[in-house]
Amino acid sequence: MTEQMKQVGTKDCLGFCTKIKRRYRIRDFKRPPDFYPVIRPRPKPLPKPKVQPLYSRTAVVGYADKFWDVYNTAYHDYSSSGGDDCNFVSQCMIAGGLSLWKGYDGAGGGVDSKGAIPFSDNLHSFLVNQLGADHSYIEYSVSAPDWLAPGDIIIYGDARDQINPDYWRHAVIVVEGCGNNAKVSAHTSDRYHEPWNYAFPSCFNRANFYHIPDGKITEYTQFRVNVTALSVRVGPSTSYGTIGQVNLNEKYIAYEYVIDAAGAKWWHFWFDNRSAWCRADYTEIVNENIKFKVVSENYLNVRAGPGTTNSNVGSIFYAQAFTAFETAIAADNSTWYRFYCQGRSDLWCCADYTVVIE
Repeated sequence: MTEQMKQVGTKDCLGFCTKIKRRYRIRDFKRPPDFYPVIRPRPKPLPKPKVQPLYSRTAVVGYADKFWDVYNTAYHDYSSSGGDDCNFVSQCMIAGGLSLWKGYDGAGGGVDSKGAIPFSDNLHSFLVNQLGADHSYIEYSVSAPDWLAPGDIIIYGDARDQINPDYWRHAVIVVEGCGNNAKVSAHTSDRYHEPWNYAFPSCFNRANFYHIPDGKITEYTQFRVNVTALSVRVGPSTSYGTIGQVNLNEKYIAYEYVIDAAGAKWWHFWFDNRSAWCRADYTEIVNENIKFKVVSENYLNVRAGPGTTNSNVGSIFYAQAFTAFETAIAADNSTWYRFYCQGRSDLWCCADYTVVIE
């Protein structure tokens, strides 16, 4: 499939300062010079650059569009054991840059070994109590809140049983439109850009809406692994599941960190199209090679070599960041990056659909 790109611009933010200059006028050589400070007007500062949001809604939509009818083998598949809906929504949020490691109780409750939250009541508790999402709901009505937007979540439920209501039963991800015009995608059953109320109130008579906070990335930190192999986990603790490893001298891009209960520092970084964690103690901060992030609004294919004739081995998504250490020109004159991803150093992506991180 042809990779697509949307160039994004950057703005430099210049700081200004004023200096008080001194001017002396000699009136009498027998007396000290008089002092006349000259106050110059302060220039109006240029606007500061936009803060990079931590939660990339564009990546969420790109991931949902890629995997709405296929199942990412990097995660568990719950389609035959209660439904894969919450698992799919979890994957979309992880692709957008979030980590669900806190679980429903702040200590990882309800998080599976791949980093997803597969049950809707646990997902609700995580979104409201741990992530701080705005939450509202409606019953027997057809109007969604105006703030509903791509990247937000809906969990449908049943309010008919007043004694034992089942408010959280089926989760979907918003992928298009806003408010009452929103459309959603889902697993079990697989749905692609359906109107948000396709099952409301016919199948479910309660709809819970969650607006995900964007957060912000204040700094990108490039680090190099300085041990032979370093485990990559779904949360910042050795109690969380391992999803792979990164290897000696590989370089990755962290965009936040957490200090665990024992005082150890953990990097939150892009392992592949999943955000994941590794111990910072076994890395060193560097500033080398080419740091880049994806700007393709759909997804960017990862290939076994430089050029579209090479086999496709995966995908990365908008705003995900990596380190390239080699460039090549393909037969069609496109530029390609060889970069570190998923503990491998033999993968390539088209640089034309990326932007360099300064």
